[in-house]
Amino acid sequence: MTARPSSTAGTQGAARLFLSYEFAHDAERAEVVRSVWVAQGGVVETESVDPQDESSIRRWIDRAIAAASVTVVLAGSYTRTSKWVDYEIRRTGVLGNGLLAIDVSGIADSFGRTSECRVRLPSGCPLYDWVVEDGERNMRSWVERAAEVAVARQHAMPGSLATGGSGS
Repeated sequence: MTARPSSTAGTQGAARLFLSYEFAHDAERAEVVRSVWVAQGGVVETESVDPQDESSIRRWIDRAIAAASVTVVLAGSYTRTSKWVDYEIRRTGVLGNGLLAIDVSGIADSFGRTSECRVRLPSGCPLYDWVVEDGERNMRSWVERAAEVAVARQHAMPGSLATGGSGS
């Protein structure tokens, strides 16, 4: 069994996050980002998932993304080749959630090693650099911006209740 954390903000309408990353290679870097989110008032949800049972993984991802309002892709060396990150990005798009990516390749692991940023993102998805753009200070504004874009996109959809359509 393995645990794969996602984070949610818990107070006053803050965006709920799903952290998407290549677990085997970027878990330490993801922990840095998750810890910052928690320190800024976020709440961490963790569920154990059997890494050998793809249907359990898929169900967990589906539930976690549905409960979130923003998916944050943490981009490192192996993100581009992760089938789960690709699935999480697609699922986020289907649900209309906010999406942003953060280059975590400059965060050193426990051996002091950094990596490279390799990620495929949909058009219009912002990519921020955790180290260069001071992610610890700016993450909340990046997340808020992604949430606002998602809400605006949903309100602009034909037939949405927000535009006066029937919603059906």
